[in-house]
Amino acid sequence: MDDERRYPRLTPEQKKETLESLAEYIAGGYLQRRFAPHFLNLEQEQFSLREIEYKNLISPPEFFFCAMPVLDAYATAFLSAHLDPKAFAALRFTCALKLQAGALKLLIFVTPEQGEILSGQRLGIHMLQCFPKALAAKEINSGTVFLLEGAGVPMQIDYPGQMKVGAVPILKARSQEMWPEAYLHVPCTGETITRARSAMDFIRDESVADLPPV
Repeated sequence: MDDERRYPRLTPEQKKETLESLAEYIAGGYLQRRFAPHFLNLEQEQFSLREIEYKNLISPPEFFFCAMPVLDAYATAFLSAHLDPKAFAALRFTCALKLQAGALKLLIFVTPEQGEILSGQRLGIHMLQCFPKALAAKEINSGTVFLLEGAGVPMQIDYPGQMKVGAVPILKARSQEMWPEAYLHVPCTGETITRARSAMDFIRDESVADLPPV
């Protein structure tokens, strides 16, 4: 079988160097992960990334690929609440990279084009019930989901990627206020809300179906 090998066998030193290079690549945030399709049938153009120009440093690609499905899950949960589509016109959902107690986190919140979103108890309970289920449906390892105080229904989850702060130049060079952010722009229409509610109904049914019999 060795004669049929397409590439020469690596020496122990070469294996070590390859594994070390792979570890650096992963820690540096260069992985481009793929998750389940968007619940809201979103277009790529609806997503954007904060423009960061600093000494030729770029945002780690892994962040954007993690932020997109998280934003879709959050937007689906939010839009599935009983909202008046005429109250907001359009919504901008933000996913910001943060550091807390040495661990990377994602802060997600929503900003309306017009009007104001009040984080009342009913909406907060709805998000705590729906957002984790939407994340789980995408197989996103989010850890404990927290509802924070403030406008825009801010929520926090564990960063689901593998990059390390110390291995990403732009994270080491900038303050957290200038760390990467991803945005999702969604028109608040009856069609979008209907799709979000249908998606959440399906996710809830699947969650119930996965429960063991009593």
